[in-house]
Amino acid sequence: GELLPKRRSQTGSAATKDEFEAIRRLNSK
Repeated sequence: GELLPKRRSQTGSAATKDEFEAIRRLNSK
């Protein structure tokens, strides 16, 4: 799961959230 750097996570950008959600769904499978 560490596809997104922690720095980007801290930014909290809308795009980052969307990417995080997409990755989270893939990991959920």
